[in-house]
Amino acid sequence: MVALKAGEVDAYVARPDPARPIALLHGPDAGLVSERAEALIRSAVDDINDPFALVRLSGDELAADPVRLHNFESRRLAAMDRRHDTTVGAHVLEAFTKRRVFHTTGHPTRETFELLLQGLDKKLGLTSLARGSARIDESFGHIQVPIHPLIAQRLGVHWIEPATLYRFDSRQVSWETYVREYIREFG
Repeated sequence: MVALKAGEVDAYVARPDPARPIALLHGPDAGLVSERAEALIRSAVDDINDPFALVRLSGDELAADPVRLHNFESRRLAAMDRRHDTTVGAHVLEAFTKRRVFHTTGHPTRETFELLLQGLDKKLGLTSLARGSARIDESFGHIQVPIHPLIAQRLGVHWIEPATLYRFDSRQVSWETYVREYIREFG
């Protein structure tokens, strides 16, 4: 995840980075946040009225019903597996309630990373399956994005409890501490 400073946001909105297709916009000026969101949407979606191209979910809707987003993501992962002849999405859906499968959005655990490598081996026609280093979790897991305990409960994620700690560089911090420090750092 990349947090943009206030001065960098307008440039990103004008030319979104296709390598980072997900953006979280927030700030004290709801009108400006809405304006920037509309600009990003128009740059990414041909027809904003097409219900198959754009789904709008407010924070209040997600907080009230996180299962709705989970169902959407489940369908997306299944479609990805079919399109790429892989089982990564099925693995994520099967495992996420039992154990961590990603440290952050772009940093899989060793188990998930090895599955991704196996898929690449298969696509490239390699005969020896690649294996991730035992240090992957150490390298990728220096920051772990926390999951709110109530969201975890609603989704049936059994390995997360209110007392669960997350790595934040060299420290172990609670969900609340992580969020407070993130807000202090990035506003």
